[in-house]
Amino acid sequence: MIWHHTGWSNDGKIYNPVDGKACQEFDKRYPEFTNEPRNVRLGLAADGFNPFGNMNQSYSMWPIILTMYNTPPWLCMKESSFMLTLLIPDLKSPTKDIDVFLKPLVEELKMLLDEGVQMRDAATNTIFTMCATLLWTINDYPASSSLSGWSGQELKHNQDAMHVQTNVSKSFVGTLLKNENSKDTQKAREDLENWHIRDNLWLQKNNNKINQPHPNYSFKPIDRERLCEFIKGVKLPDGFGSNFKNKVLPNDSNIIWLKSHDYHILMQRLQPIGVRVVLPTNALTAIIDLCTFFKKICAWTLDVKDMYCLSSRKKVVPECTNELKALTHGPLNAFSYTACIVHGVRFVVYFRELRRTTQNSGGFTLGEDGTPFYGQLAKIIQLNYLSGYSVVLFHCKWFNTSGKRRSVEKNGIVAIDISREWYVGNAWYDGDLYILAAQVKQVFYIQDPSRNGNNWRVMEDVHN
Repeated sequence: MIWHHTGWSNDGKIYNPVDGKACQEFDKRYPEFTNEPRNVRLGLAADGFNPFGNMNQSYSMWPIILTMYNTPPWLCMKESSFMLTLLIPDLKSPTKDIDVFLKPLVEELKMLLDEGVQMRDAATNTIFTMCATLLWTINDYPASSSLSGWSGQELKHNQDAMHVQTNVSKSFVGTLLKNENSKDTQKAREDLENWHIRDNLWLQKNNNKINQPHPNYSFKPIDRERLCEFIKGVKLPDGFGSNFKNKVLPNDSNIIWLKSHDYHILMQRLQPIGVRVVLPTNALTAIIDLCTFFKKICAWTLDVKDMYCLSSRKKVVPECTNELKALTHGPLNAFSYTACIVHGVRFVVYFRELRRTTQNSGGFTLGEDGTPFYGQLAKIIQLNYLSGYSVVLFHCKWFNTSGKRRSVEKNGIVAIDISREWYVGNAWYDGDLYILAAQVKQVFYIQDPSRNGNNWRVMEDVHN
């Protein structure tokens, strides 16, 4: 309950809301509340959904959930930590009437802030007065409009990044594939004409019939099929995302049955790569920047100094200080494996995943001189030493990206030529076949559809 009071970040990065400016400003403004670290800080999440959507029945269900930020990040976002305070059912959204439903909750929150309640601290077996405050709400734009009527100006409204990202990705993919989610509609074209914007996209009337013009960025049927074929062929690591192969229609004309996490993967990982085969160069930068924006704000860690840059490529230091004595005696034995888990990430050797629908063998690391190494895992070896110490080594087959035109980075997307896969002989990496497992960052490779041939792959990180 007092983690937020002791778990501050000291490296200039945001790991938890307690590291953000909003919480720090609150602490300065209300020092009496802050002086008692056991006081509770809450966030309110609200959104509506239709529980009978698959039955085509109009109905609205609004859960109002409180989450507590006193606990560390890995606990406060677990379902077991959520408090379902209200469940608002109705034939339509509560909109302006939501204050009627929220009034009992608001009254209780006021009481907890002004008066508090007597609580017993199980750790110290003492009685204290616990207060609570609602720091902000978490919702999408329609819910924010409904909630703003009762919350006042001081309460912050935070937009649910995942929800907004899902809507943007759904609209973008729908427009690319020209399905029911497309925003390129007759009404949208009429709005452009009414506002005198982009006259080359206005509707044209021929023989009293309205026809869509053929703008420069229109997508030909072959591009639509190629985009679906690209998405269908992607193999993701275990637990990272869905199998998109089963979500593309047999004729490669549409993508169906996508959930929020699917759109999350599409927006941040696949769209920046796939759009390069259906969009001209002058449109790519804007789309890739949009995808990169969502990738950064959804990252596990944000850099305070530069909110638009990920804090990646950290220097990895082998953890061998306490094991040095055992290491000097040499290994007692060694074992070889085909899979292992390192820091919660599952790695599988390359030959084992050939018949799998997922890929977990991709690896990336930086050399001492900053040279990027991209490769795939060939062997996993565990060396056991005295006193129960052990070291896990990865035998990696690095792609030969030295020389010109074998590695390209543009718009934040790294593409490599794997034509010299499993390069042997006088290999440029002969002295670096083995590497500590802790030094490898898992990546996966996606076929680059913007280049001719099958030798080019786009490298994607598993974690931001």
